[in-house]
Amino acid sequence: MVENKHIYSIMSDGVHNLKEEKCRKIFNPIKIGLLLILEEKLRKKKKDKLLDMNSKKLNKLNSELQK
Repeated sequence: MVENKHIYSIMSDGVHNLKEEKCRKIFNPIKIGLLLILEEKLRKKKKDKLLDMNSKKLNKLNSELQK
């Protein structure tokens, strides 16, 4: 949520100040925003894992070729 401070401020305002009707209005955009953030984090995690695995395989192959 650091990258999307506006989502945090809207949620905080909703928890502390907004009436139920206004909260219903902002629910879906906030929900979608949070889902997008989580999906991006998941994609990054998968990408980082794939990069790490590939790097290890390349290092191993390079070591075997050096023998």
